[in-house]
Amino acid sequence: MKRALSTGWIAFGLLFSCRPLTVQQEAFDPSSAWLQHGGNPGRSASISSAPAWPLELKWTYRTSATAMPTLLAKGQRVYVSMMDGRQVVLRLQDGKKLARIRLPANTPYALMLAGEKLVLLRGQGENNLQSCHLPTGRFDWRRTIGPCQGEPLLVGSRIYVARSAGTLSAYALEDGRELCSVALHKPPASTPSFGHGRIILAVEPAEMRAFTLDLQPEWAFTAEGIIRSAPVCRDSVLYFGTTAGTFYALQMRDGSVKWRQQVSGGLYQAAAVDDSLVVFGCTDHHVYALTTATGRLRWRFATAAPISTSPLLCADAVVIGSMDKTLYAISRQRGRQVWSFTAQGRWRGGPILAQNHLLCAAEDDRIYCFASP
Repeated sequence: MKRALSTGWIAFGLLFSCRPLTVQQEAFDPSSAWLQHGGNPGRSASISSAPAWPLELKWTYRTSATAMPTLLAKGQRVYVSMMDGRQVVLRLQDGKKLARIRLPANTPYALMLAGEKLVLLRGQGENNLQSCHLPTGRFDWRRTIGPCQGEPLLVGSRIYVARSAGTLSAYALEDGRELCSVALHKPPASTPSFGHGRIILAVEPAEMRAFTLDLQPEWAFTAEGIIRSAPVCRDSVLYFGTTAGTFYALQMRDGSVKWRQQVSGGLYQAAAVDDSLVVFGCTDHHVYALTTATGRLRWRFATAAPISTSPLLCADAVVIGSMDKTLYAISRQRGRQVWSFTAQGRWRGGPILAQNHLLCAAEDDRIYCFASP
């Protein structure tokens, strides 16, 4: 296999035919990086910048299978994991493939960036939690932690993982050793989130729980309906919805209800939230924007089909995908459409914004990148 040049081409290998190559790290703006699911430990999916609308299509990349829900971006690199167990690293500027990451399994991995490390988690199998040191291209450690689900959560130097058997565990980023664990006695229903000094996780069918960083239980709240999306944390408030159409804002100090709002459809995707607005999509074909202070409806935007992605909340717009195969940008102030793009397949996961480049995966097995002309 040819060795990569200093342009940044890389290859990782656990197969015997592969040789690990180094990844030169680059300076990057943390405010424009997307390092884990939801962009930050609170999963708030909000960013203070925004491109100039309307956007134009800059490039597409054809994946070998449907992309996993979470795309990552750091500097000029975009990290993509696919359902067939393959991963690629793309150049943000033009979508050129810089790397192919090979691992000895055909099951998908969730990815997370932590400093100079790339953390990989898959649902089951041997060594299903791993850490790769990007500057050297070598794996720091590999751990078999049993079946797990959802995305990993990075808080400080700890990785939190929800395990399918009903356990929430924390692992050391440095060497992968298990630091603490708590029995849930029920299967997890969401990816873990972090806010106000607490780890937040939903368990089946509709119970939201809070833990200390050492996984000591603090409080539990039972919602109406079933929880199918990650909780979102901002400041001292937790936001989530249920399949019964109830959207909650809970005080994270004790799990008490700050406010709740009822909509006409089910809520299956996570929300996005900033200082004043919380936004979510619904199976009733609408996108809802509520004030964070009281839950008052600010606006409602109609699409032609149920919402298929979580939203991205930019400085002046909300970006969200619908099962009508259209990606919408909606004015955050008035709820009016400012831009859209229709793909050949439904949009998947959630859009991200990196250096004013909007990226999202679709079920037509493509990654799309948009930017201002």
